Amino acid sequence: MVPRLPPELIDAIVGHVSTSDKDTLKACAVTGSVFRATCQRRLWRELELTNNPHNDGYSYSYLQAATRFAAYPHLASYVAELELWLCVGDDMDTAESVFHALPSVLSILSKLAAIDIRLYYTQMDTVWPNLPAGFTTAVAELLARPPASLRKLRMSDFLVIPREVMHSALMACPTVTLFRVSADDFSTRTSVPESWHKSPIERLKTSIYQLCRPFLSLTVLPYTKSLRALVLCNSGGNVMYELFTIPALCASLAESLEYLAIEFPCMAHSDNVSYSPVIVLPPLPKLRYLQLSFHYIDYTAQGPAVSVAPALSPHNAGLVPLFLANSLPSVPALATLVLPVDVRVRGLRMKYEPPAAFAVFDSLISAFLAREATRNRACYIPKLRFFPPLQDEAKARAGLHMDAFARAMREAHPLSVPLGLAVVERDREGWISEMVDF
Repeated sequence: MVPRLPPELIDAIVGHVSTSDKDTLKACAVTGSVFRATCQRRLWRELELTNNPHNDGYSYSYLQAATRFAAYPHLASYVAELELWLCVGDDMDTAESVFHALPSVLSILSKLAAIDIRLYYTQMDTVWPNLPAGFTTAVAELLARPPASLRKLRMSDFLVIPREVMHSALMACPTVTLFRVSADDFSTRTSVPESWHKSPIERLKTSIYQLCRPFLSLTVLPYTKSLRALVLCNSGGNVMYELFTIPALCASLAESLEYLAIEFPCMAHSDNVSYSPVIVLPPLPKLRYLQLSFHYIDYTAQGPAVSVAPALSPHNAGLVPLFLANSLPSVPALATLVLPVDVRVRGLRMKYEPPAAFAVFDSLISAFLAREATRNRACYIPKLRFFPPLQDEAKARAGLHMDAFARAMREAHPLSVPLGLAVVERDREGWISEMVDF
């Protein structure tokens, strides 16, 4: 009897090859039958389908995928992550015949754990009713009957999504991301059936700008009764009134919300930063994790090159610390406070002084860390962005810049650091919760 390698050892050997290195995986798959199944599982774990494929071996047309699965049916069971693209515009093939194979392909992908549905367009008329019917019908059927294994769904750049399709998306799986999307106006129609409100969603990620549009907000709210994690991103909108959406939305989640992450918009000095919305979280008795991301522009020893971001600007009394000061009493169970900060640096001087703009945080964070009811922890996660970008010879010194800035941040928090405030310079593991990192 010819000895065979244990499957665990084969997986360990092939695991040294990156899933993005498809050429090497294909070569390994034909090296010997012992490696074939393991290599095929890695090759087909992620699948990109599009009506505009590139000849790079990474994306397939709908017909190419249908042909491959017809010849090798077992490959469909290996697909765990699907990226489904629709490309519309000049030089894009959107004839209905292009989409004939799509429903059959989607129907045999029974082991999907994640679906990412995206629209690429070079024309502005991209509302859902005007997209190719072969694509929208196939997507609607997929969402109406998703695989039982589905855990994550993302939809991006689709406008005026019909209520029935939004319902299916919001009922499909526990984690949903809606980015740069809008919902159909159903205000003149009959109300949503009560049975539609029993959604399995536990985690929702969307943009503050999109959510402040009433049609999307009204569509999403009924499905958030069991939401444990909410992530609100800034999708490029710089209008501060968007932030008024946050308290009302959070109030509807008071009985279930445990994790909240908010990315505050960054505004240039030319924007209306004198307008300062006062935003306060409603009582959230179960909230345990709060992440507030913001921007701090051009802090170096040379001084600000343009202006500091309004999150720390005297023009609006410091939006983020004001939000934090007003909201901490509303979250008595809060145990983890994470403050990712995007720092735009001009020039390469290594002299960083303690940023005075952060001093206002020191008393707030120290009071939070000193709470006796819970064992609390807090951290900053700075990310330095260099303008102009670092050249190759300077990239090696980027770590030294981070070390210098981290030391300056610690010096700016004399009350909080002794109580445990951390400045996470590189390894954020253990700080950014996987509940909001999706």
